[in-house]
Amino acid sequence: MKIAIVNWQDPAHPYAGGAEYYLWEYFSRLAPRHEIHWFGARAKGMPAVERGKDGITYHRMGPWHIANFTVPLLYARWRRRHRPDVVVDSITKVPTFLPLFERDVPVVTFVPHLFGETAFQETNPVLASYVVLMERPIPRVYRPTPFIAISESTRQDLIQRGVPPENIRLFLPGVDTERYTPGEKSPTPLVVYLGRMKRYKRVDLALQAFRRVFQEVPGARMVVVGGGDYLEALKKNARNLGLGDAVTFTGLVPQEEKIRYLQQAWVLVNTSPKEGWGMVNTEAQACGTPVVAFDAPGIRDSVRHGETGFLVPWGDVEGLARAVVRLLRDDKLRRSFARNARTFAESLSWDRFALELEAYLQELIRRHRQVPSPGGR
Repeated sequence: MKIAIVNWQDPAHPYAGGAEYYLWEYFSRLAPRHEIHWFGARAKGMPAVERGKDGITYHRMGPWHIANFTVPLLYARWRRRHRPDVVVDSITKVPTFLPLFERDVPVVTFVPHLFGETAFQETNPVLASYVVLMERPIPRVYRPTPFIAISESTRQDLIQRGVPPENIRLFLPGVDTERYTPGEKSPTPLVVYLGRMKRYKRVDLALQAFRRVFQEVPGARMVVVGGGDYLEALKKNARNLGLGDAVTFTGLVPQEEKIRYLQQAWVLVNTSPKEGWGMVNTEAQACGTPVVAFDAPGIRDSVRHGETGFLVPWGDVEGLARAVVRLLRDDKLRRSFARNARTFAESLSWDRFALELEAYLQELIRRHRQVPSPGGR
């Protein structure tokens, strides 16, 4: 197969996130057997065209903030001389509406999650309104295309917006259980938050919950791992809460250090109001670390309530704190959850899921080629 991926950015872009990680995990496994081209925005210092060590060819053009306009143009320019067998149109920020001008080959629409009203929690009302308005035509423009959703939450969101259920296939994220493995726990109670420091992630609520945890478990510590434009505001927030040395902010850390924090943690906390899946949850669980999180779309798919962690109503800071305290105090329960968490993570195989995706794309190509042209030819 010759596969084209149209996405806002590729995994090497400084703004790459979970969606790029998901796509790369799948398609890097297919690259040894297929020709794959990835089209995305170009950051400073990045080559316009690059053949990656993973076997994927990356094509880049234009700044990140207008990638929904420039990246389709980049694909169209390449398309004049090349014909893919299938195109993966990834809706990771706002849609590119690729099906409007790509009619000759099948287009598969990949959706980690749509923002909806949560956009107003991250950016100003003008940009948030733009995102919401751009999402509204998705069911109409993309209606003829098959959809790939990464969680049942995203699937239900698409159905509620008008996408036919029969058009949606689930391909869950996997986790590398050889790299993410249980390790030595911190000798003192350790709560970890790991993710990008963005306003909409609501890390401020995790800090508020930890203040209550610290009052109940005085020896507890919290480490906040990750970087982003909201980091300094969160540091100030922690000082205002009087948390002092009980909370450490690491900023961005190398991958191996990230894994060590997940291994050392007694509990991972996740306060996001919406995710496609919440891959940090399954990475933590692969490390034998239970998760306490708000019961939010995507998050509820990646945590098994009462088995691998606890889900509490979104925004219930007191409930979040109580759940964390319970796990910190109850060694037997925490170890039981840790075993369940590892078992759950082991059921999520990138290799197996990639083979299933490969077969699905091949079937879509076969079906597309069997459809008669309008003229009956």
